Amino acid sequence: MKKVKMIDVYNSVASFNTLLEMKMPVKTSAKILSLVQEINIHLKDAEKVRTDLVEKFGKKGKDGVLIVPDSKKQAFIDELNAIMLEKDVEIRSELLTYEDFDADFEISPSQLSLIRYLIKD
Repeated sequence: MKKVKMIDVYNSVASFNTLLEMKMPVKTSAKILSLVQEINIHLKDAEKVRTDLVEKFGKKGKDGVLIVPDSKKQAFIDELNAIMLEKDVEIRSELLTYEDFDADFEISPSQLSLIRYLIKD
């Protein structure tokens, strides 16, 4: 089990979406799939936080949809970031190791930086 910040989970979504489309050894694919399934649960919590803040700061537009007005956007962003930076989530799935990836496996440094919190050194 590893505790991580919600913001790290939220920021890693695009990288995991890329990994889900890559071919890799079955064991590595299984680990990534397990992590993604667990991360999706935490993302639902993050979306709930975001939705609650939209309700708090938002106003109904002409079409009846809640939007955060420009005058409240910074407060919305600040509060969302504060919650996401403070909130810890537990990752129970087996973490990845660098050995899980073949020597010819390629990932950009920016993508690696976003999922590195789930790689055991």
